[in-house]
Amino acid sequence: MKFIVERKLKTNHVGAHQYGKTLKIIDRIEKAGIGKKDISEITSEEIQDYFNSLTNYSNHYMEKFTEQFSKAFSYAHNKGYIKINPMADTYRPKSAKPDKILRALELEEQETLTDYLKSKTIEEEPYKNAFLIQLYAGLRIGEVLALQYKDIDLDKRLIHINKTIARDENERIILKDTTKTSAGVRDVPIQDIILDELKEQKEISKKHFNNQLFLSNNRSYADPK
Repeated sequence: MKFIVERKLKTNHVGAHQYGKTLKIIDRIEKAGIGKKDISEITSEEIQDYFNSLTNYSNHYMEKFTEQFSKAFSYAHNKGYIKINPMADTYRPKSAKPDKILRALELEEQETLTDYLKSKTIEEEPYKNAFLIQLYAGLRIGEVLALQYKDIDLDKRLIHINKTIARDENERIILKDTTKTSAGVRDVPIQDIILDELKEQKEISKKHFNNQLFLSNNRSYADPK
């Protein structure tokens, strides 16, 4: 499992943060009883029993566990380390936890939130303008927090998006010089409703480290969480 994810990291198929998260999952598997056995001795029944023990995790998290087994046993089978792939006879159980339901704001809710944010000062709501940019420019939170003075073009009324705030394999908050996907590099028009807020935040950024529009309380990169 470690070999596969390390190869993905070296070939840029996963980023440092995803690499770190995957290593944590592998570490949990390694500490379990099944992780201490030779791969050729592991049966489908043992794998299924292990999967069944994970039902207190979310479906999303369980999928990450089973994904590691699928990749490892498929690799071992292709290499001839095992004659039969036991994963062919196992399945991922459903989580005991209900899936989180995500929904977009209704128009009235967005208007209420907008009115609230616009009624507050920076001192009262330090990230009020970050929320408004998300609402009216459609940016991911990591993209908003990565914005710098030079990215706000008030003359052309454009926001230049070309980087993001993320975490590395050690969970440290970093500024990545790329967006989450290649399609993420783009220019977004500034709508009238957030023009004054962007002017305000751009002026504030002149005094900020790295000319970041937004910083944390300790004056470092803001945490997307």
